[in-house]
Amino acid sequence: MSKYLSKEESTAIKGLLVFIIILGHNAVLTKSVECIQPFVYLFHVKIFFILPFFYQSRTTSFKDCIEKNFIRLYYPFLLFFVLLSLLYYFLNSTIIDPHKIANGLDSIANNTLLYYTNTIFTGNAYLIDFFTGYQFLWFLPVIFSMMIIKNHLQGKRTIRYFVLVVGFILYLFFYSISGSLSLQEARFNIMLFSPFAIFQGIAMFFLGYTCSRIILYDKFNKAITGAFSALFIALSIFLIYNLTKDPDYIKVCGYGAIIRFIMPYLFMSILYLFRKQLSKMSVFIKLGELSLPIYIFSTLICTAFYLVFGRLNAITPLNGIIALLLITVISYYVAMLLYKLPIIRKLIFPRDKKELSGFCQRQ
Repeated sequence: MSKYLSKEESTAIKGLLVFIIILGHNAVLTKSVECIQPFVYLFHVKIFFILPFFYQSRTTSFKDCIEKNFIRLYYPFLLFFVLLSLLYYFLNSTIIDPHKIANGLDSIANNTLLYYTNTIFTGNAYLIDFFTGYQFLWFLPVIFSMMIIKNHLQGKRTIRYFVLVVGFILYLFFYSISGSLSLQEARFNIMLFSPFAIFQGIAMFFLGYTCSRIILYDKFNKAITGAFSALFIALSIFLIYNLTKDPDYIKVCGYGAIIRFIMPYLFMSILYLFRKQLSKMSVFIKLGELSLPIYIFSTLICTAFYLVFGRLNAITPLNGIIALLLITVISYYVAMLLYKLPIIRKLIFPRDKKELSGFCQRQ
């Protein structure tokens, strides 16, 4: 049996992950059960960056790698960023409300075009939030850069070790150390000079590469995954217990950086351990086959549900669970409908240059 993930296993894991992402984005539930969001945010999206390192390596030319990933990842980012920013502008904040995370964002109003252009070329998460009211699109530029780095560094051991050292520092900086106001300002400013989110891509390369090396290590494969899985369960119980009492527990405890650092490794271990069982669950297979459109559309649908339930004063755990199921089902069928309309699908989620250029020529 191959130690790498099969297509079915990978698809099922993606399906579970996108369900957990909906769980974290579903404010009807997370506002009534406050421990959910800070817990799942420790690992859910990060696993998508780890998964490519659990596939058998396929090296392509630098040009082909950029072209393929630009069409599949960066192009949808550009499309949805422009559409959502226009929607946000014309709705004048009546539906979505951006978070002014860093003080530096106050100057954006005086340099809107400059910062808007910067967002297109950097995928700066803070600017995405400023212009659209959402941050979730940050994922696409980062994984775009990570995939190019991963492909380019295959067989280049010396350079790879240097990138891993830099990636370790960047991973701590962007994703592990707790974000004080001054630190968030520093992140914002560095992202301004991170073309195609390359610095964040290097950080995620470190995460994915080291996680795969640990879990797929032949001599201790079963022992490592078993130990990490047990640790994930124990740590999850501990965290949920404390987050129930204080939703900011991870931010204020003295070891939050360690928790943020290790949780993706631990959760990937438990997913790897039960990969065969997951691959037999058709519901996760179906969600995983449409994980990218579900990821995007579900976030918007979550906002609509929160507005409706909020105005009805119905933010309760039970309604949150009902909303979770409805959002998942609606997001799936919206994505499925989209994929049954090839012309629209090729415009929004083209698989390659041929599909996108074919659509443009048809018009």
